[in-house]
Amino acid sequence: MQFDLFYHVVRKFNKRRNIIMFGCGTLILLSTIMIYSESAMGDTQLITQNMSDTPKSATNYGHLQISEQNNWSTYPEIAQGKGTYDEPYIIDGVTFDANYLKFSLKISNTQDYMIFRNCVFNGSYNGDSGSFIIDSCSNIDIISCEIINNEQTGLFIKDSQNITVFQTTIEYNSDTGISCSNSSNITFESNIIEATDGIGILIESNSHNIEILKNGIGYNEIGIKIMSSSSYVNVTENDFDGNSNYHVILVQSSFNSIIGNTLSENDGNEIIDESNDETNTIRDNSITYLLGEFYLEQDYMLLVYYGLIIGIVITAVIIGRIRKRKRSANKQKINVNRIKDFCPHCGEILPKIPHKEISNQPRVNYCEHCGEKIL
Repeated sequence: MQFDLFYHVVRKFNKRRNIIMFGCGTLILLSTIMIYSESAMGDTQLITQNMSDTPKSATNYGHLQISEQNNWSTYPEIAQGKGTYDEPYIIDGVTFDANYLKFSLKISNTQDYMIFRNCVFNGSYNGDSGSFIIDSCSNIDIISCEIINNEQTGLFIKDSQNITVFQTTIEYNSDTGISCSNSSNITFESNIIEATDGIGILIESNSHNIEILKNGIGYNEIGIKIMSSSSYVNVTENDFDGNSNYHVILVQSSFNSIIGNTLSENDGNEIIDESNDETNTIRDNSITYLLGEFYLEQDYMLLVYYGLIIGIVITAVIIGRIRKRKRSANKQKINVNRIKDFCPHCGEILPKIPHKEISNQPRVNYCEHCGEKIL
C-alpha cells in the first residue's frame, strides 16, 4: 500500500515536471521571437514616428523654376536668407503643387545654399525627368519633406554635388522614387521610400560617392538599382521590406558596398550583383523571414529551428517514457480476483491472496493442505 501511494505521487510529479519543462521551453521561444521582432522593427518605427510628428506644408505655391538668374530672392514671401553658407535660403512649409504639369519645382545651374523643410512636392504628370528636379546644382538640403503622388520620378538629381535628403517621405510615385544621375557627394539618410511602381532609388550614369543609410525602402518593384559605371555607393543599415523583385541589384558598377542591411524575404532575389565585379563588397546583411506576424533575422531563425527540434525531441522522450511506463505496468498488472474459498478435494479453507496473471495461460493454484491442483 505504501509503495503504491509512493509510485502514484512520483508519477504525478513526473507528469507535472514534463508539462512544466515543455511549457517553459515554449514560453522562452515565444518570448525570444517577440523581443526580437520589436527590436528589429524599432528603427523603422522610430523614423516613421519622427516624420509623422513633423508639421507639414502650410503655404501653397504653383510649380516654380529657380536658377542663377531667377533665384530665391525673387520670392521673399516663401524664402528667407541670402543663399550663402552662413545664411542659406530657407524654404519652410511650402507646397509645390504641379497641378498636373511636368514638374512641381525645378532648380538648375546654381551653387546657392538652400534648405527645404516641411515642404510638399506633388501633382506632376507626364514629365521628362521628375517632379522635384535638381539640375547642375550644389549645396541643397531637403529635410522632413514629402515627395508624393507624382506620375513620374519623385526626386531627380542630375549633374549635381553636395545634396542631402534627410527624414523625407518619398512614396506613391509611378516611375522612380529617387533618380540620381552623374552626380557625386549625395546623402540619403533616414528616409521612407516606398510604394513606387518601379525603383525606389536609382543610381546611374557615372555617379560616385553616394551614401544611402538608415532608410526604410519597401513595396517597390526594386529597392535600389546601381548601374552605368556608378561607383563608391555605400548602402548601409537600411531596412528593405516587400520589394517584389530585388532589394538591391548592381549592374555594370564597381567599388560599391552593401553592408549591414536588413532584408525581408521577398518573391525574387534579395541582393544580386550582375556586375560580377570583385571590387563590390556585399556582407553582414541579415535576411528576415515572416513567421506569423513576426519578422525574424536569419540568425534568430536558426534559433527557432533549433528550438523546434529540441521541443520535438523533448516531446518524443516524454511520450516514450509514458508508453514504457504503461507497458511495465501492464506486465506487472495484478489480478485481484480471489481463488475459491474451499479446496474441492480436502474441504480445507483456502487463504484469500491475490495471484499474478501470467500471459494467456490458465491460473494454476495448489492447496497447501492436500497439494492438489485447484483451477
